[in-house]
Amino acid sequence: MSTEEKDLNNELPPLGTEEGYQARLKKFLEIPGNNAVLAMFLQDWRPAPFHLDNPDNMTSREICEALEDSTELTTTEVAYAMSYLGYWLHRNAYRCHEWAMKPAFGSQGGTPFST
Repeated sequence: MSTEEKDLNNELPPLGTEEGYQARLKKFLEIPGNNAVLAMFLQDWRPAPFHLDNPDNMTSREICEALEDSTELTTTEVAYAMSYLGYWLHRNAYRCHEWAMKPAFGSQGGTPFST
């Protein structure tokens, strides 16, 4: 584990909780560039059960394409962020792997850290 990864994981609430998700998302927002843009996109999403077919699931490539007007992400950057935030891969009926995602209900955009 690199020093950067240790710093990102230092004293964060556990994965699988909204508090843990928000804490990790905030860490990504503090890193300028691609990480912050991806965090802004993911503030409207949450990890979903990976064993269910879900029309909201997206591949790393689909996430890159959704953000291509804002930044040039690589699938590796997306995979790092998704796994760090607690998302799991789902194998769909076409034998492709996609991230198990669901909308964050009640999400109003903006920053999740405003009061």
